[in-house]
Amino acid sequence: MQYFEIKADLQFMKDFLKNVYDLWQIESEVAKKIGRGHWVLHNEYKKIVRNQAASVGGYQHIRSLVATGSLRAIKIADAFGIPIHANSFPAPAVGGPVIPLNLFSAILNDTSYNGIDKQVIIDAINQTIEACEIRVKQELWNLINPLYWVKTIFIFIIRIPFLLIKFSGFNVDKIEEHIFSKLFKVIELGVLIIILLKYGFNLDEIVKQVMLPIFTK
Repeated sequence: MQYFEIKADLQFMKDFLKNVYDLWQIESEVAKKIGRGHWVLHNEYKKIVRNQAASVGGYQHIRSLVATGSLRAIKIADAFGIPIHANSFPAPAVGGPVIPLNLFSAILNDTSYNGIDKQVIIDAINQTIEACEIRVKQELWNLINPLYWVKTIFIFIIRIPFLLIKFSGFNVDKIEEHIFSKLFKVIELGVLIIILLKYGFNLDEIVKQVMLPIFTK
């Protein structure tokens, strides 16, 4: 059941956000202490700050959490289609290559020309959290909805032959998709016939007015 998996992803993203805030807090305090000369380039300055922050208690631990967590955060965001991939363009007067970026990877290694706005990264994390929360609600409803379980069991039973064939090494995805589409059309037709019978139509009328036009197309 995906409910528990998505719920775990939701909690993970909330923890990831806190770790990112803690990481930036330490770096911000170090930056205030050392100041910044106008001659220092953005990326060089980031290196100086991080080298100084490395001596602060707890920094390496938090950085390790962000480093290991960013891979999972990227996977979750990509699964929900959150836009975390971008490009950094050089100044027209200077020129240079376009640098592809991942917002979550840039938390630790910002290779952009002028630095990514931290708020953009926070927004992407919050969007991922919101996507997880919406999905958790959907999966919770599925968890307590008996009709969902009936549908799930029904589809699983139908798929058993295809799973056995697939385990033998054959690619049955297209065949399965084709058969499932035909199956649901048959089910829809059956439901339609039952409804028509319930409202007083006789079988001969249903065959002439409904079934024959469908199968003679």
